Formats: sequence, C-alpha cells, structure tokens
Amino acid sequence: MPFKKPTLSGKTLRFSNLTLKLPTFVRVQKALKRLHKYAGVQPRILLITSPSHCGKTTALKHYMNSVNESASEEDNPEFSYFPIIYVQAFGESGLKGLLVSILKELGVRNKKATSSASDLLGSVVERLQAYKIDIVIIDEVQHIVPISGQSKTQGIADVIKTITNETNTCIALSGLPDAKKILRPSAEEYRKQNNYQHIDDSQQMQLTNRALKSVHLKPFFYEISPDSDWMNIVIGYEKVLESLEIPLINFDKQDLPLRLWLASGGIIGRLKYLFQEAIEEFETGDHNRSKLDLKILGEAYEITAEHTEADDTPDFNPFTADQRLLATQLSIAQYGE
Repeated sequence: MPFKKPTLSGKTLRFSNLTLKLPTFVRVQKALKRLHKYAGVQPRILLITSPSHCGKTTALKHYMNSVNESASEEDNPEFSYFPIIYVQAFGESGLKGLLVSILKELGVRNKKATSSASDLLGSVVERLQAYKIDIVIIDEVQHIVPISGQSKTQGIADVIKTITNETNTCIALSGLPDAKKILRPSAEEYRKQNNYQHIDDSQQMQLTNRALKSVHLKPFFYEISPDSDWMNIVIGYEKVLESLEIPLINFDKQDLPLRLWLASGGIIGRLKYLFQEAIEEFETGDHNRSKLDLKILGEAYEITAEHTEADDTPDFNPFTADQRLLATQLSIAQYGE
C-alpha cells in the first residue's frame, strides 16, 4: 500500500493562514507606514523589537506583501523592482553575509561573503539606487549584534548609515530586545571601543538621530476589563473559530481568557499555536465533543507547552486547574511569588 503523508485538516490550514489585526499588528503597520513616507525624500531608520512570537515578522511581511502586490497590480513604471525587500540576518555569516543576502534579493547571485565588505556595500548601494527600493527590512537583527566587541556593532551602524546617506532607501530593523544596541550601544561599550578616550556623543548617537521612534512590543497583560487588549484578542479568536464553524465554549463561565493567558504567557504566537493544535484535535481527534472545550484545549496545551520550552509557561495545565489554583497562578504572574 503506497505511503500517504499525514496532512492537517482544512480548517487548521485555513486558521494557520489567517492574520488577525491585533493591537501589536496595528502598531507595527502604523510605524512602517510612517517610515515609508520618508522613502525617496529623507531616508530614516525604524527599529522594532520584542520577545519571540509577539508578531513582528507577521506584521512586517504583511505590510511588505500588501505594498508589493499593490505596486505590481498598478504596473507602476516608477518601480523597476518591488519597492520593499525582506532579509533575515544570520549570526554565522555576520555583516558581510547580510550584505550578500540583500544582493540576492536584488537579483545578484555571484557575490560571496568572502568578498570585501566595501565591495559588497558598494554593490548594495548601486542596486538600491537603480531599483528605487523604498524599504529594506532586516529581520532577526540581533544575530549581527555581538555580545561584546563594540567595533563590530559600529561596523553595522556604518553600513546602515551609508545606505541611508547614499540611497533613498529606508531601513526597518527587527529583532529581539538586544537589537536596541544597534541604534545606541551602551556608554560603557562605546568607551571600550575608543580605549576610554573622550568621544563626541554625537558619534555614538549617529543612528539614533536618524531613527523614528522605536516600537518595542511586549507580551499582553491579563486584565479583567471587557475592553482590555487581551479580552479583545480572545473575542477576535472566538469570531475566527465561529467563521470556521468551530464553536468555542462559553468563556465567561469557564474563566477561559485567564486560562488562555496563563497558557500563552500573553504572547500572541503561542496563543495561535495553541488554537491551531486545538482545532486539529477537534477536527481529527477521537472524541465526541460538540465544542472546542477545556479538555481539547488542555490536550493542545500539552503539545504546545512542550514545543515552546519557555521558562514562563506554568508547570501545570491551565485548562485542568481548579479556580483556586488559577487565582494563585494569576497572583504569582502579576505580583511575583
């Protein structure tokens, strides 16, 4: 009998491909739109940081795809290439590897990381000018911010400064919180780089002065208010499930918003993984459930909690816990042990 690859259910796939316009998503979209206005006029820099799975990459790619699709549909002769390109930074390849990645997105395949940084940067500037690129999005930028060695951080800053000086292209940087060092290294790191000699602070601030206000995303807090961000997120997912014809239990009676918050740590990516696994279990599991209930969510949590391996996920299952334990865990999460 021929092998048949297991596949996700249709509803799970539909859910996976959905993009909810959550508060963090809207913040990133607004910031990118503001940055985009400076392209071709006075190129600026935007930094977006957050812990993993807070929605940075989803929002970045959504904005890029929307702009690029619109430009393609209009067949605008002003653009000889898509106006926004996206690359990821990788630690092993460093700064030169990043420049090679940008060139590949611009159609240059014959450049290698063994080339000199100045040669690679010159080629990047030439292509950005020729193709009239509006924005270069550099994701996972924390990988090219060394833990020590400020001269390397300065090299990254110089590349970004050169691109914004010599082209009309804006730069959007995205990564974990450590990426903030790119815009302004700590005073101690800066003094080390310059052998503790006095250096004009304007040099340390060279990228900060070119940057728009950074966007720093954080996990959502749990609030009881029906108008809180977290409640709106849960309601948003309830509507998505309804559109997929998957009824969710009455979450007011089951403390579901609190259970979901404890299970995800307020991180939107984990919440989406949790619902994705729950939908798959609801659709394909061996059960007689008419609604996506606490039992199914509890089984999904056992899968996703192991997957995230996060220190801030509780060591109990929020969907099987009683009211007393839920209250205790909420107090710990909000006020500490």
